[in-house]
Amino acid sequence: NFQLMDWTDHLGALQQAYAELYESEHSLSQQRKAVILLTDGRPEMPSLTAPGAKAAYIAELRELVERFARRDCPIFTIAITPDAAAADPDVQTFYRNLWQEIAANTPPAAYYELHTAADLPQVYHDIIVQLLGTPPTRPIVQLQVNHTLTTTIPVEAGLSRVVLAIFKHDPAIEIKLRRPGGALLRTEDPDVEIRGNEGQTHDEIWAITHPQAGLWVMELSGQGEVLVWKDDTPLPSATPTRYRLTFITPPTYVPADQPLQIQCRILNEQDEYVQDIRPFQITVELKRAGFSEALLLTRATEEGLYNASYPGLLAGAYTLHGRLLTEGQEVASLETAFEAISLPKMTVKAPTPGQVVAAGYTFPVSVTLSTGFQHLDAAALKPMGSLAVMLERSPHDQIPVSLTGEPEGYFTGEVHVPEHEGAYALALHLEGTTLEGLPFAEDQVIPLQVIVPEQERLPIIWLAAIPLVACVSLAILLLKRRALRSPYLEGQWRILKAPSDLDVGRIIPLPTERKMITLGGQGENALRLPAVVHLDSVVALLQANRSAEGDIEIWIAPAEPRGPAGLLRNERPVTTSQRLQDGDVIAANGYSLRYENLRQAAARRAGTAGRKKADGTTVSG
Repeated sequence: NFQLMDWTDHLGALQQAYAELYESEHSLSQQRKAVILLTDGRPEMPSLTAPGAKAAYIAELRELVERFARRDCPIFTIAITPDAAAADPDVQTFYRNLWQEIAANTPPAAYYELHTAADLPQVYHDIIVQLLGTPPTRPIVQLQVNHTLTTTIPVEAGLSRVVLAIFKHDPAIEIKLRRPGGALLRTEDPDVEIRGNEGQTHDEIWAITHPQAGLWVMELSGQGEVLVWKDDTPLPSATPTRYRLTFITPPTYVPADQPLQIQCRILNEQDEYVQDIRPFQITVELKRAGFSEALLLTRATEEGLYNASYPGLLAGAYTLHGRLLTEGQEVASLETAFEAISLPKMTVKAPTPGQVVAAGYTFPVSVTLSTGFQHLDAAALKPMGSLAVMLERSPHDQIPVSLTGEPEGYFTGEVHVPEHEGAYALALHLEGTTLEGLPFAEDQVIPLQVIVPEQERLPIIWLAAIPLVACVSLAILLLKRRALRSPYLEGQWRILKAPSDLDVGRIIPLPTERKMITLGGQGENALRLPAVVHLDSVVALLQANRSAEGDIEIWIAPAEPRGPAGLLRNERPVTTSQRLQDGDVIAANGYSLRYENLRQAAARRAGTAGRKKADGTTVSG
């Protein structure tokens, strides 16, 4: 570790740098080394005031510089000369020349003289490009970041490498870079090398080999100024060889989760594909972050094609390195980069397959769209394609369904159910082309069953049964007396929200042979919800009662005197026993359940209060 000095000691600083670069256990012998000496003018130490001390100090300094020069280590010197230093004759007549001498004796170093520290980022970048052997450039990005910001960086075709030199006035500024297809650049990617500690250093260097041509997206978050320099290295001129490889596939973008077909040919000096393949062998290496797979290509039956295939690729950036071998010796090679893109997919949240719906009513439709782990909202889908939904009874009997885009990739709407019962299907069709030019299409069919509620059939049934009324009146009176004594549960729950999204839209009928059950809990008297996480504790009691007029009523009461925390009815706490009505929503422990009672709903639609008496009749209120 470097030691903090109390004085400006250029010799001591260079001695520590030499020890760190060439004598410490951290030294990397294969890495190119360089030193930047930053000074405000002159050494400042009490010991230099002694007679002969300055001459000895300078002699030792020059001897150490010679040791750096023998190791081909440049020392770039930067002098920041404020007004006081500019007025110091010793600085202007001696030390200024000394700093220039040090840089000149350790090429390719250079001497820089600045009047303010604000010019340091540009000087640092000039030093980097000198070490890389590329011409100096000006920043392509110079932005003041406040919270979040996005900018694009164009990358031209035909480059073997792109280096982004990034300077952040605040090290805490977070920077992310996305490839043209949207994949996030990661340090583990096979074509990426990143230098600098995120959140700790002002400078970061990002180097990408064989970059994809197109617009790269830089995402910045934090506060402060950010400067970005872009340095390109073009592909070297092709050296004439007897043979060379050319890839037929893959293109720049391929679909993720689909087999990858790899094809290539051997070309001769006249750019003709080689027919005689006996002495040749072609291998390819497929690479992505933390993954490498070697494949041996086999020759196709015609046109000199060599083929290999790989099963579905994960989304991300890949490189493909091909080698042409003759008798075990490599005679040609080729490398290309491409990106696997996740195609849009849909997940139907509601309705569920086989769901039973009542004729003349409405039921909700909920669909989510995603690409990989990212949601695809309506604005993102619009330039790519469309989602079409139909309620079908037959190919010639179709009802279009309109969906509205919601946040987090949700598309929702309602379907009015026809009056005719029978088998229906909700047909969904997603199609389009991604911004990268990849076509996509997906179809899903959700079978449904439409029924006419029994209560709505009662008038027809009674007309047909008039001749039998007199015969069964006595039995009805007996049943009425029994029913007055024994009301039973009726209705059903519809899951609107649950710990598992797969359960949304599911129907849970109430047991019509019971008078009372618990919502949650264990045992045969508990209503178990079909989800991964059950309500193991009782949160409410459900009980069937009969009013003085003979109506069947379903009541909900809290399991505890004051009600458990989070037990709500229509967003209001349930602290006492309350009567349930069709459409009431009960929420508890991450669940949201809607109570549905077809008898009450049918009565309400008919303009009645829907009181069901023991004899099965309904009377208006």
